Amino acid sequence: MSQVLPQFDPPANWHDFEPGSEQDIEFRKLWNQKVNRWTQNAIQSSESDYYYNPLTTDIPPSPASASAAIGWDAFPNRINTTFASESQQTRWKYADEGPPATSPPYQPQGPRGWQDEYCEWSVSRNSSGKITKVMFTCENPEYWTTLFSIDPEKVLSLYQQLVSPQVTMKDITHPGGQYNPRNKWNNSTTNGAVHLISPPNTLGAEIQLAADATVLRMDANGQPVTQPDPLIRCSRYGTPDRNSDPHIGQQVNQLVLNPPHLRVSLKNPVGLYIQKPNFGLFELPPEAPADASPEDYWKLVRGQGDQGLHAVYEVPEDQGFTVSDITINGFNIEFGSQITEQFQIQLVGLGIPHAPLPDPVPQPCIGSFAPQPAMMVSEENLHEADEHAKARR
Repeated sequence: MSQVLPQFDPPANWHDFEPGSEQDIEFRKLWNQKVNRWTQNAIQSSESDYYYNPLTTDIPPSPASASAAIGWDAFPNRINTTFASESQQTRWKYADEGPPATSPPYQPQGPRGWQDEYCEWSVSRNSSGKITKVMFTCENPEYWTTLFSIDPEKVLSLYQQLVSPQVTMKDITHPGGQYNPRNKWNNSTTNGAVHLISPPNTLGAEIQLAADATVLRMDANGQPVTQPDPLIRCSRYGTPDRNSDPHIGQQVNQLVLNPPHLRVSLKNPVGLYIQKPNFGLFELPPEAPADASPEDYWKLVRGQGDQGLHAVYEVPEDQGFTVSDITINGFNIEFGSQITEQFQIQLVGLGIPHAPLPDPVPQPCIGSFAPQPAMMVSEENLHEADEHAKARR
C-alpha cells in the first residue's frame, strides 16, 4: 500500500541523543523541518515535477519503487584534471595538503576546499613523519550546526572523542558563542576532520543538484544531452570535472530519461555515505601479525554498514608498524589521499512511477558547453541553526 514518509531521519538514522529522549525528539523534529525545506526549495527552483518530496508524495512498495545507489570515487578528480602533467605522488600530496598558489587561484578555496567530493580527511603523523592515522568524514555541516543548536555540550563531547580531549568550548565557537564550523580542530588536514567544510560539500547542495538533474536537456539540434560533463554544463548545476556532481547528475537524469521515466527523490535517510575500501591492493609489512589483514585497521566510528559517516584508518602503536608501512598497489602510504582512491562516497535515490504525470519533455540548455568556473555554494546554511540556538538560550 502506498504511503508518504512520516519524517526525514538524520543521516544513517544516527542517534547522538538517547533514542526517544526529549532532546532526540527535538533534534529529529528540527532536522525533518530542514530537509523538508531544502527539498521544497529544490523542487521550486528546479521547476521540476520529476523530483518529489516523500513527505507529501505516496511511495508505492517495491518493486513499483526502486532504489538506485549512486557512488563515486572519494579522491578529488579536479586535482587529477588540473594537474594532469604532475606525477601521481605530487597529486596525492596536493589532495592531502592543498594545491599550490596559482593565478587565478584554485577553486574552491578555503580550508580543505580542494577536497570537494563530499569527503574530507585529516592525517596524523609521528615524529618520524610516518602516518599513524587518517580520519575521514562525509558528515554534512548542517547536521552539526543543528546538533549544536540543541546541545552545545554534546558537540563539545563529540569533538573530544573524535579529535582530542583538549578541545574546549572556546575552541569551537565564535566570540558570540555560536558554533564555528571552521574551528581550529576542523579546519586543517592535520588537526582533525569532524565534518565537511569545503563550500560545495553541503547536504542542501546535494539535494538541489539531484532536483536540477531531473530536468531533461537537449542540445541545439534537439538531441538529448546525456554525458556527465556536457549535461552539467548544459544544466548549470554543480561543478564539472568532479567525480561527484557530474556522476550524480547523469545517474539521476538517466532515471528520468529512460523508460519507465521514474520520478526521483533521495532515499531516507538522506545523506552522503562512506563505503568500505577495496583492500585488494593493500599489503601489510612483514612485521605485521601473521593473522592480520589490511581491513583490520579500518574502523567505522559513526554510521553503520554501507552508511558510513566517519571512519579512521589507524595502526595501534603496539603493532610495531605504521600506516605508512602498508602499501597500496606497491606504493607505501605516504598520503591519506592514497586511501581515498580505494573507496567511494555514495547516496541513494528512490524512483517511483511517474503516472499520472505525462512523459518528461527535454528542455533547451541554459548553460554553455564550454568549461565554466567552479560553482560555489552559499555557506549560509553552515550558520542557519544559530537563530534556533539563540532562541533556546
